[in-house]
Parts: sequence; C-alpha cells; structure tokens
Amino acid sequence: MSPAYRDGALGLLVAEANRLAEALKLPENLPICETNLLSSYITPPQLVQRLGSFGNITTSNYEYYCSVGKKFSFLTRTGLEREYAKLRKEYRLPMSQMNTNAAYQLAVTWLSEASMDVESLNRDCIVEVLAYTPEGDKGNYFVPVYWVYWTKGTKGRGSVASVELFAPKKVLLQLRVEEAKYILRQPLQVTNLQPVAFWTE
Repeated sequence: MSPAYRDGALGLLVAEANRLAEALKLPENLPICETNLLSSYITPPQLVQRLGSFGNITTSNYEYYCSVGKKFSFLTRTGLEREYAKLRKEYRLPMSQMNTNAAYQLAVTWLSEASMDVESLNRDCIVEVLAYTPEGDKGNYFVPVYWVYWTKGTKGRGSVASVELFAPKKVLLQLRVEEAKYILRQPLQVTNLQPVAFWTE
C-alpha cells in the first residue's frame, strides 16, 4: 500500500466519522483528527473491491467501520465491556419500567440520522426489541440496555441491522447494518493518486 493511498483513505475515514458524529450527536470531541485517533486500519486497495471493506478508525469514544460496500456500516462504543460492567452495577430497574417502544423509536431515529433505509428495513425484516435481563425474563429487575434487531429469513441467520442503546441517557452503544442496499450513504473511494508532472520545453 502506498503512503499516498493510506493518507487518502485515512482522510476519507476521518471525514466520514466527523459527519457521523455530528449527525448522531455523539459524545465526541469534534472535529475528530488523525492525530487523536487511538488506532486505524486501512484495507489494502487490491482487497477493497473483493471484500467491500474500506477500513476503520477508533477514537477514545467510538469505533467507526466502513466495512460493507465501502460505506459506513458499523459503529461501536469504545470500551464496551467496561461500560456493561458499570451499567450492571449502577442501573437496576423494576421490570415494570421496561419500555421497548421507546427503545425502538430511539433506534430508528439514529438509523435515519445515519442515512440508513429504515423504511425498507421495516418492510423487508422482522423487528425484535430485547432488554438486558441478567436474571432472565422472569427476574426482578433489568438493566436499561436495549437491542433492536431487524432480521429476515430463517431464524438464527443473524440480523440485517441492529442498534444497541442505553435508554436513560440516550447513549448509542452500537449500530450495525450488514447489507449495502440499506445504507444510503456514499461509498468511500480514494482518487487522484497519480502525481502531476510539471515540465518546461
């Protein structure tokens, strides 16, 4: 991979992350800059067309992936396992306060703001909303972390799209869309890598 391609691809990923962070109102220090990334990965250009994966970057708050059709497709809260442990300890609510409808509304709002085709997802898929119940569905309490899934086909094939969220503070924990046709964002593409030659006769 040439330095020019890597620099161009990284710049595109950072710009896309800034657009996402602004649209979703994520708790990021904007603008996101290359110098404050925790890590980055650029897919080698010869693999991009075959895999559809462009690359990803990680900030102290979120991981941004452009992995489906060279488009933004996945978002994950950085340090999610630590977040789970904290929420399990601090938030235990009675089962009567579970509100899957509110969780669904939050999820579709975020998907729409991320330029995902919610209308087609709802048309093509079955929607399921689950809450985090450490003691099981018949337990005394739940933790207000919700998963909203869009699935189609036979059971067990996995979700086409999903959103994970912490409802009380409206924190987006994960967002995933697995099929490019539901992603309305533009694909990323590095262009203008050929050096320009200057000469005089």
